[in-house]
Amino acid sequence: EPARMWAADFDATSQRPADYYRAPVPGRGYAQWITRVVAALLDWVIVAVPVLIGQMVLVFSGGQFGLGDLSDASTFGLVAYVVGAVITIGLGFYNVIIRQGRTGQTWAKSWMSIRLVGETDGQPLGPGRTFVRQIAHILDALPCYVGFLWPLWDNKKQTFADKVMSSVVVAT
Repeated sequence: EPARMWAADFDATSQRPADYYRAPVPGRGYAQWITRVVAALLDWVIVAVPVLIGQMVLVFSGGQFGLGDLSDASTFGLVAYVVGAVITIGLGFYNVIIRQGRTGQTWAKSWMSIRLVGETDGQPLGPGRTFVRQIAHILDALPCYVGFLWPLWDNKKQTFADKVMSSVVVAT
């Protein structure tokens, strides 16, 4: 990621690649909806691996996870599940809030060559604004999840959360 980020020619005044922090041009360069969906699904799968492993250990140790009956589960199985859940929460927070806030990309967004940036300055939002944007995704879900589909017909391909936070997802 850093090699790709800094591979462009440097702007002499800012010591940053000239095309890295450039604000998006309206109508050009916005990430396609399907690319965003694939990136979100990939991030979810990656982050969910530890808790899924913990669930498998729990089930194989005698717990009936799907039925909510954990009375026959071993202590090891319960601990494995809790540890997996904590790791999943930590990975998710790091990937979506910290990493994406600092660089504009989660792991999957970097693989899909898309980046979350501020609409006016083209810079990553920072962890604080990224956290608020994640909370603002509640607005995307409220009207029957239509906010997540909004990028299909929006000129800037923004969700409701993107509009609230003045952010866009651009192709890199």
